Amino acid sequence: MTHRWILVEGLPGSGKSTSCRTLAGQLRAEGFRVELIAEGGETPRVGLPWSYSLARDSIEKTRLGTYPVQTWTAPEVEQLSIVDARFLQNTALFAFLQGEKDVSAIPNAILDQLGDARLIYLRPSKPREHLRETLAMRREPHPEWFAFMHELFEEQPWCQRRGFRGAKAIEEALTAWNETQAELVQTLSERLQALTLEDPADDWRQSLLTMKRFALGSLS
Repeated sequence: MTHRWILVEGLPGSGKSTSCRTLAGQLRAEGFRVELIAEGGETPRVGLPWSYSLARDSIEKTRLGTYPVQTWTAPEVEQLSIVDARFLQNTALFAFLQGEKDVSAIPNAILDQLGDARLIYLRPSKPREHLRETLAMRREPHPEWFAFMHELFEEQPWCQRRGFRGAKAIEEALTAWNETQAELVQTLSERLQALTLEDPADDWRQSLLTMKRFALGSLS
């Protein structure tokens, strides 16, 4: 059977991790062999480490020549690999924040490694409002994440050149990134099948059903 990659992307709080976990659970329950690759982790199966202590080093290495494109290889046993945020967020977003002109370089290099791949893009219709709500919701229950994001974004050239600090740096950078990401998804759709779901949380049941059908379509 052909191995298929399901690449799930979107802004923080768009439902990427929930979608990946739920989709993987449903497909496993139906007898499919599924590998779930999380966004974080100090020893990731693909890409670079992503944790509070290693994030800065990983961002600096997210360039052609230092990013480990070769790690994107299919496992021997699973039928499907569901990947949470590692295809665009942990590559092109970092290039965007560093001021790189071609944010598509690493995603395209990754696609050169893959065979059958499909992209699911979860997009909010009102990105700025969505980001404000997400930051507000995460401030108290996740203070360590909140402080980490503040410091990380403030250090990035995109924010420094514009004088953005604190929550403003996160909001402005990710609002701008949202538009760049949408354009990138459109460009990459020439190389792989892509599904864009706007405001998937408005009807999670239907959104998950649509994702599952898309993930399994023509799988042989």
